[in-house]
Amino acid sequence: MKHTWQPLNQIVHHQLLYSSFERNIGICKGKMGTVILFFRYAHHTDNRLYEDFAGELLDEICQSITFDTAWGFGDGLIGIGWGIEYLVQQKFIEGDTDEILLDIDKRIMEKDVQRIDDMSFHKGFEGLAFYVLARLLSPREKGTPFDTAYLSDIEKKCIDSLGFAGEGMRLLLDFMQGKNVHYPYSRVLDKIISEDNMEKEALSWSAGLKFL
Repeated sequence: MKHTWQPLNQIVHHQLLYSSFERNIGICKGKMGTVILFFRYAHHTDNRLYEDFAGELLDEICQSITFDTAWGFGDGLIGIGWGIEYLVQQKFIEGDTDEILLDIDKRIMEKDVQRIDDMSFHKGFEGLAFYVLARLLSPREKGTPFDTAYLSDIEKKCIDSLGFAGEGMRLLLDFMQGKNVHYPYSRVLDKIISEDNMEKEALSWSAGLKFL
């Protein structure tokens, strides 16, 4: 068992030394992905040290968000917001995501979804769809994190894009039309650590997350 875990241990120790110097705060190639790695590793090892370190990195990310921060899932606000929602829903951290993500949700609503031509997960509407669905499914007593006009635009965009809709867009439309859906957190994580998005270095956080 010790031999089996050795590559992962090497990755984690490498990231302990160097992840704070990462300038990209996104989830697919940056610091937010490292945060998820450390919270999951802390859970598997039952070691609070890694949880505390992940919390420090998350604070660094939140402090680094500016008006110039990118919009998309891969390297911007949507992915950071999704990562926080994921951590709360998986009970790695506690908090009300309607409060934690209030500013991010407002920033995201500023973008006119009807003008989004990119339908990809990494930079376009598919990533947005996965984020909006995660937020709508987040437990709350009443209300939604998005206003009625924005949700109407999102639904129209999904309908207009059915010919080339991805899984996130189809699930979001199903939910908005009253169907029961289950959020595919594991499949979104697979997209985050896919070969297209992964760093190639053997000691990268994405290699560690894939190992887990």
